Amino acid sequence: MLSQCFVRRRCRAAVGVAVVALGILAVITAGRPVLALAGTMPGHDAGTLPALAPAASWQLMASGTMARLWGVWGSSRQDVFAVGSSGVILHYDGASWHSMDSWTAGDLHAVWGSSSSDVFAVGADHGTYPPTGIILHYDGVSWRRMDSGTAGGLAGVWGSSSSDVFAVGGGGAILHYDGATWDSMDSGTVLDLKGLWGSGSSDVFAVGDDETILHYTGATWQPMATPRDWCGQGSPAGSSFFLYGVWGSNGDDVFAAGGCSAPSAATYSAILHHDGAAWSAASVNGPHASDTYFMSVWGHNDQDVFAVDNTGAIVRYDGAGWQPMASGTDRDLRGVWGNGGETFAVGGYGVILHYVEAQPPTGCDTVPMPTPPYTNTMPISGTVALQVNRSLDDAYVTLGSTTDLYTDTRSIRMGGRPGVAVPYVEYVTGLLFRDLPVPRCAQITSAKLRMNTWYQSGVPVEVEVAGQLSPQADTFSVENPWPHQRPKTAQRTPWTLTKPVSGTVESPDLATVVQEIVWQDGWQEGNNLALVISPVLTGKQTMDWQAYDFKPEGAAQLLIHYQAVVTRPRLYLPLVSH
Repeated sequence: MLSQCFVRRRCRAAVGVAVVALGILAVITAGRPVLALAGTMPGHDAGTLPALAPAASWQLMASGTMARLWGVWGSSRQDVFAVGSSGVILHYDGASWHSMDSWTAGDLHAVWGSSSSDVFAVGADHGTYPPTGIILHYDGVSWRRMDSGTAGGLAGVWGSSSSDVFAVGGGGAILHYDGATWDSMDSGTVLDLKGLWGSGSSDVFAVGDDETILHYTGATWQPMATPRDWCGQGSPAGSSFFLYGVWGSNGDDVFAAGGCSAPSAATYSAILHHDGAAWSAASVNGPHASDTYFMSVWGHNDQDVFAVDNTGAIVRYDGAGWQPMASGTDRDLRGVWGNGGETFAVGGYGVILHYVEAQPPTGCDTVPMPTPPYTNTMPISGTVALQVNRSLDDAYVTLGSTTDLYTDTRSIRMGGRPGVAVPYVEYVTGLLFRDLPVPRCAQITSAKLRMNTWYQSGVPVEVEVAGQLSPQADTFSVENPWPHQRPKTAQRTPWTLTKPVSGTVESPDLATVVQEIVWQDGWQEGNNLALVISPVLTGKQTMDWQAYDFKPEGAAQLLIHYQAVVTRPRLYLPLVSH
């Protein structure tokens, strides 16, 4: 149903001109210059412009099994192993997953190897009581069972080499393999250990129940002091703590993933961080409801770390903070690992998710940075300020008992609220910015919306900002796809207003959203870009912003900072003789 959908085409011409002359770049938008910068970029006097790839999306892979998958590891992107319940072992060759014979019906909880022909998988045989620890070894041809020497189940495995491998499990069990036999080590605890990682043979971490973290320095395992203030509302008395996964970029940068249970029986997910001196609780952004806990953590480097939880949630650390990602599943996720720009997450019902970093357009992966004196090629550091400047370029859709598009209104609304005829009413906002003077191959360093308030129903207002996944967006008319119908970027930035606001308000940084748009094939300087603001379904408040049709100068603005290398026709100055 369409109501209050006005199609008045009252337009104001948009101007977006980039001029380079005598080494100065000027960007003129809506009739006013907003930039006069040129020269080398800060911190990049010469060399190459680093590639900052925007994210692609998590994709579900065909696993061929319904078994719960617990662990994943590989020697490369074309040689990945996943293990799970009932002895399931899968192998990925870069094209598809195939089942392998494990010769066991026990549950396999973790996998690690030193090479493609030296892989270990550990778990528990529940056909005996108490469960017997399982250790399997793959030599590049077949899997065979090893003598674990322990009656308890095993949950984690890691090593520094083929002759220095550790395994942990129930009752505080820690085993060590020297290349010939497995031997028991004194852990100093009877608590179950769940995760294992090290930076080397004398720097190994094990985590488990009751917030247990053990550290091995090459001689003995020693307990580490941990915080007790990260469970629910101040960790009330009686709270219990548990850790499932651990990973670090080095021994002074280690993450431990897990959760805690408050006396109310609610469970909360948490990530701890060790900086080489002490452990502390990390702040993880995004909605994390009760009864969730992180199961695994792994990273490509110290500024690109992933954690997965038992509800299908995935969060990513960029060196500054943790941000949620859209996983596309609500199945429990148990393991995460990656290599060379690709990341795999595994979990319940045979779920395998695959994430590949989007690559820049052809020829944009590394761009030679010129050095003075510049001729026709020069580095630029640009700032762009664009504003909604047509009636149909800001709009919102109401998704409730009816679906209504509002374009010619005094305000635009974002957020959501409980409904009467339906349980929940969503307000999805669309904003179009025309003639974006950002060149191909540009790398977005920051991007923010700037909007003027109209009315706020209350707090918190919880939304996420995505981009329209198109190199050329169009206006929000009746004939075109409405805001909620447009394909969205994988990158989405949470935006929560936790207190009443007034006047002009800026959004969080949307750099990754804009980057994903301008690095699409087909993007050209001067194309249009659209943003879509959708409610987080836990939010129950709305925010109204000034629309173009109320006051053109109060309409939404988009401020973008970028870096690029541009090639322009040489400017030849005439020689003047005196």
